[in-house]
Amino acid sequence: MSSENELREALQKEYEKGHFEHDRPTNISAYAEATLPDYVWKFVTLEEVMTGCGLFPFELSRLKKDEMWNDPKNPFKALNYFDMRISRIREVLKDQKIMTDDQFRSEVDKLKKQYKEQGKTPQGLELEALAMINYITVTSGILGTQPFTGHYQQVRARTPITGAKIVAKAWVDPDFKALLKVSPKEAIYGWNPSVLHVKDFDIIDPNGLEVPENTEKVRNVVVCTVCSCYPREFLGEPPLWYVSETYKKRIIHEPRAILKDWGLNLADDVEIRVYDINADIHYMVLPMRPKGTEGWSEEELSKLVTRDSLLGVADPLTPAELKAQEQRS
Repeated sequence: MSSENELREALQKEYEKGHFEHDRPTNISAYAEATLPDYVWKFVTLEEVMTGCGLFPFELSRLKKDEMWNDPKNPFKALNYFDMRISRIREVLKDQKIMTDDQFRSEVDKLKKQYKEQGKTPQGLELEALAMINYITVTSGILGTQPFTGHYQQVRARTPITGAKIVAKAWVDPDFKALLKVSPKEAIYGWNPSVLHVKDFDIIDPNGLEVPENTEKVRNVVVCTVCSCYPREFLGEPPLWYVSETYKKRIIHEPRAILKDWGLNLADDVEIRVYDINADIHYMVLPMRPKGTEGWSEEELSKLVTRDSLLGVADPLTPAELKAQEQRS
């Protein structure tokens, strides 16, 4: 079986298992968000290292996504977001003659043998992702393991907890909040430089950042209608609902309706402002501080912040809601 047919078969199996479905926001504490499978973190690392080191421009990945999305014979649309990324990067490596079909198949076969010997069952496109990682970092030595290992630690450190801590500090520190609203990265760098400093590439993240503040009369919501741009430094990888076509379309054309469907009922006099992220500017919402939290510490307040509230589609938890979530966990 050719690697192309093998990959298509794997994609079809994903489709049949229903992995194309996108969840709605859960609005749980940033500290309680589930992590991704390790192979996904490793693949994200590989993708960023390859583009960061100039192995191929990121734009090729975006163009490949459009090409595969528009191919009616390709089951690409049926995949969840991360399997889509794995699938399209595999195609980019092949197109750029970085990893041939034979090389890909050889790596997959080695992994299948290892998994069988260990009695392990791969998830989704796990073998395909690991095959690319092994080839690029070890078998071919194109990049080597050092840049991969260093950046992997940086990627794993990205979680919504960072965004929650930024918001909590803004709630208790007026000077930090004022600077955050006019010069977000300056404020964040002064608070914790490691959030923005990518050690292995020795650069400061180039994307601009704005932090619009919610008020009683203004609700700010974040989306990326073109691809999947997202404030990863502060929130980690995006949830599936955020990258779904349904969200991208509805939040632009009927924001009040989709927010209501998700349990957020806004008064008619509340203005909804939708911010469309692009490659140059990212957004993260500064939600309102919940009532009944007078005297709370930054750490206590940060537990009320949810990833969904940082994107504007939900409010932070109330003290009672946080207590209920902690009792259920």
